[in-house]
Amino acid sequence: MTSILLLDTSIIAVLKFLSRAFLSPPLLAATVAGGALLVGGCGEAERPRDPAPAPTIAPPPPDTIFRLPTFPLGRQLDTAFAVDLDGDREVEHIITSLAEREMIPNGARADLIQIFRRDPATRHWVQAVADSAFWITTLSILDVTGDRKPDVVADIYSGGNDEIASRGLLICSASGGLPRVVFHADRGAPQLTDMPSVAGKALLMHDLLWPIFASHAAARSYISDVVAFKDSTFGSVNGGQKGFYLGIAQQQLEEYRIAREDLQSDTITVEEDTRLFTPVALALLALERANSPRGMRSFWDSESEFLRQRLPGIQFQELDSIYAQGVEGLR
Repeated sequence: MTSILLLDTSIIAVLKFLSRAFLSPPLLAATVAGGALLVGGCGEAERPRDPAPAPTIAPPPPDTIFRLPTFPLGRQLDTAFAVDLDGDREVEHIITSLAEREMIPNGARADLIQIFRRDPATRHWVQAVADSAFWITTLSILDVTGDRKPDVVADIYSGGNDEIASRGLLICSASGGLPRVVFHADRGAPQLTDMPSVAGKALLMHDLLWPIFASHAAARSYISDVVAFKDSTFGSVNGGQKGFYLGIAQQQLEEYRIAREDLQSDTITVEEDTRLFTPVALALLALERANSPRGMRSFWDSESEFLRQRLPGIQFQELDSIYAQGVEGLR
């Protein structure tokens, strides 16, 4: 405070000198005011202020209704329905649609499936699943995974003349997590069935026995795998289905027994005649999946000589190859 007073006294003395020598009264008054400001500083009103904080933007309000997605030109809605897939009491919306294409198989209704769920954090609808499927023919809701919650099942058909190569299946489930695709096969003619050892539904996958010497008309389908839901997805459970495959083998061996009696003294000369070949091949394939090398050896040891004598060489060679590969694979 004392230093400020001394400074003020010095300035006044200088100004008195300047007023006598150089400054007019108005200019002197302005000089005194400026000096006072320099000494006293700016008042509170003149101090620079911090920038005002940015206004808070409120988040968008939660979705109150679900709106269908906007499709690009050429894609049209097939069906839309809602079901609670994950058991959280909030429905998921399942949408299927079809794009315009030059070739669409008869009965095809969609080539895209989408599932939308409401995000509990943002409370907005988000897409959880988007999967192309050529082509969806039917849609159903049932518990396939065994968790007592509904799953979406779509039959897929590619439009070929071979049902093994053209029939597939798509399954969407929220079992153990968010809605997702848990199974997608474009071929194999999957067949849903109940099995005592499987929670939910088992899928019987098929393959085609089509001998190289026969026409497509002589081909026969057979069960090549059993799959079921485990570890959050579908996987093979063949290892636990010995009794199931032994039952199939028994059916094929009965068919072979009947054909054997009919052809007891005859030799097959036409390669297209697969009355003996087909049941034997299917029995060997079933015994292999039953993990029964002993059953395969027992049958082959008792019947191979008869088959060698009655079958064309190419048929017997193919049976011998199926037997050898099966026994080798089970070692």
